[in-house]
Amino acid sequence: MSTIHSEIRVAPAGGEEGRVTGGARRGRAARVALRLLGPLIFGLLVWTSDLSAIAAVLLGAVAWMLAAAAGLNIVIIAIKAWRWRLLLRMQGVEYPFSRLVRYFAIGAGVAAWTPGRMGDFLRAVAVHREKDMGLGRAVSSVLADRLMDAAAMAVAALAGILLLPGIGPRQRMLIGAVAIAALAIAAWMLRRGGSSVRRGAGEVVGLLGAARRQVGAVVDGLSVLWRPAIILPCCVTAVVTLVTFLQGFLVARGLTIDVGFWRLAAALAAASIASLLPVSVAGIGTREATLMFLLAPVGIGLGRVLGFSVAFLAISNGSMALIGGIAWCLPGPRERPSVDGDPGMPYNTPPRVGG
Repeated sequence: MSTIHSEIRVAPAGGEEGRVTGGARRGRAARVALRLLGPLIFGLLVWTSDLSAIAAVLLGAVAWMLAAAAGLNIVIIAIKAWRWRLLLRMQGVEYPFSRLVRYFAIGAGVAAWTPGRMGDFLRAVAVHREKDMGLGRAVSSVLADRLMDAAAMAVAALAGILLLPGIGPRQRMLIGAVAIAALAIAAWMLRRGGSSVRRGAGEVVGLLGAARRQVGAVVDGLSVLWRPAIILPCCVTAVVTLVTFLQGFLVARGLTIDVGFWRLAAALAAASIASLLPVSVAGIGTREATLMFLLAPVGIGLGRVLGFSVAFLAISNGSMALIGGIAWCLPGPRERPSVDGDPGMPYNTPPRVGG
């Protein structure tokens, strides 16, 4: 039974409706214009770079290193699926590890090429379908998963910026403040929730077709996780973050870019945080500018930075999409148990969006 997502609105009187509509349109136009800032930065970087240097980096790649980097996504999926299992267990839900690996791979594969990685929340739909678990709480486990990744990247970026040589004091203060703010926001969202969590949760469950009452369940689900047992998922997050940095390091070495592991790790972490800023599309432009800022002091030119960024994005997201597609084709549970009178349906049936 699909849930109808509806809302009663009181229409403004007289000319107020036109003013409200016009204001909403201007607001949307401003947000779209702001999102174009990142692509404009990327275009400017490409325009000012040496295109022959970008081509030389990509054409001189060592194939086996790039293949090994792509293969690490299998390890990353397995580790993150285990962390997801730990989070679900903290919420009172037990799941076979192999099934969660499959669901995680499908969600990550779709998320690799969807705005805001929204496809990642397909795995919340899978849990909601198979277990007697509200969609809001299922979404909270995925949201916590992503918040922990963001927090780990903020810690790595902060440590690298404060400790690595070649960065001026003002730059350290500026980027360090951004990293601290990102870490504080992620921790606060896990601990307290609040209006920002509710707005974000409302967007997620709205896209998945849930009723607004589920938004509170998302916040409650996050609150349940804030206890000593969260230490183990945090340790798992540290491990998978290091594997992600290793993946980037293999890509860099595969492109014959001579950079230290910790320097590149700090650059990737900072670029990951920068890509979350609402001034770009999928981090385009902000990611490359951040990498350039942190890799230029060790003699890595703009052309090589752009070549690395393009290759890393294609390898990590491309292989993730391939793994997700394979996981989707593998046989899964044929039917889920009925929930609230809703007849069972195969997980391989794409979830509905909306009513």
